[in-house]
Amino acid sequence: MCLVLAVIPMSQSLANETDKLAGKIWDVLAQEFVSFRTMREAIGSKTYILLGESHGQETHQNRGAFIIAALAEFGRFPTLALEMLTHEQTQVVEKYRDKSPEYSLRLAIPLGWSDSNWPSWDFYHPIFDVAFAAKLPIVGADLTDSEKKEMRKRGAIDSRSHDASVKYYRQRLQDIHCGLVDEQQSQELAYMQAARDRRMAQTLKARSHPDEGALLIAGVAHVRKDTGVPVHLPEGEFAVVAMIDTESRMSEFQLAPNEELENNMRSFDFVWFTPGIRKRSNCD
Repeated sequence: MCLVLAVIPMSQSLANETDKLAGKIWDVLAQEFVSFRTMREAIGSKTYILLGESHGQETHQNRGAFIIAALAEFGRFPTLALEMLTHEQTQVVEKYRDKSPEYSLRLAIPLGWSDSNWPSWDFYHPIFDVAFAAKLPIVGADLTDSEKKEMRKRGAIDSRSHDASVKYYRQRLQDIHCGLVDEQQSQELAYMQAARDRRMAQTLKARSHPDEGALLIAGVAHVRKDTGVPVHLPEGEFAVVAMIDTESRMSEFQLAPNEELENNMRSFDFVWFTPGIRKRSNCD
């Protein structure tokens, strides 16, 4: 499986300067920096592994692919579930792999990726490449457009939604849109996001390999332990890795880790910091 690791440029994924926070991995429970190997061993012992990313951030997608490759290198081959695909697209992937089991380059065409709202296929191609090389099952985890449309038609209210999740998404939507989203719209959008979390969790449980488990790649908000997909998973059976951009230095972070993570310390198990400017509010 050495060729799997060769897919990802390690110098790009892991390079960092001595005091730069970017490139470092923070163990939230232990409150200390750890090696990639330590994180890999910790998450590799869990049935469900959740990777939180910023969509269209190349470093995040490359590190997601690197984690999958590293798990495969050490004998872990989970089902790969993706927020970017619906369960209907699972069959598209399977049909494509029947004809081209080794190369994912042209998979974007039958998936209609260029017509979707997701960032360029170039960002996500490395993830599919590694999954193909490791022969991982690949499944779509999101609601279909028709399911979302049906939710909007009935007002998106769902009594099965987790109260804390809906509250979190409502506040997040208000923050993103500078408080300009009306109450009803923000509530409907929040219920939609919570429903997507529930579907992703259902997919993980339904399509998890009996021996290898499942790994989800989704937006970082969806993998929060207190409000996201983990709310619907068995306690103690999952691990969450969040990739977060930073320009800070290690010495600064250690003085006030809560400030760097915006008081979300308990939302993840590990934080892998990445180079980049943290997005600030556009409302000022």
